[in-house]
Amino acid sequence: MTTVDVYLRKTGTERWEFSLHNGLTGPATGLFGKILKACQNGTATGPWGGSHAEVSMLGKDLRPLLDGITLHGGYRRPGDTERLDAFRDALDDNTEYSIDCIEV
Repeated sequence: MTTVDVYLRKTGTERWEFSLHNGLTGPATGLFGKILKACQNGTATGPWGGSHAEVSMLGKDLRPLLDGITLHGGYRRPGDTERLDAFRDALDDNTEYSIDCIEV
């Protein structure tokens, strides 16, 4: 079975500020696909491949990727939608954010 995990944090901080997890399909898979496209077009930088990414990007580039994420069904725990909204709203346009994605 495929699982996808995506972790987001402000670069230079120790703690992941937000994460998404799902099986074959779901919000983490959708965001991972957007991150890979950002790697291809140069808005995300760092090592990446078809099943992983350890990249960084500016808040102004990350925000639009999060705008279309919908947490639903089994991929949502109580408070996740509010945490995602708070993380997205707190993004600073000129701050760098670290994103780790893995598909296994």
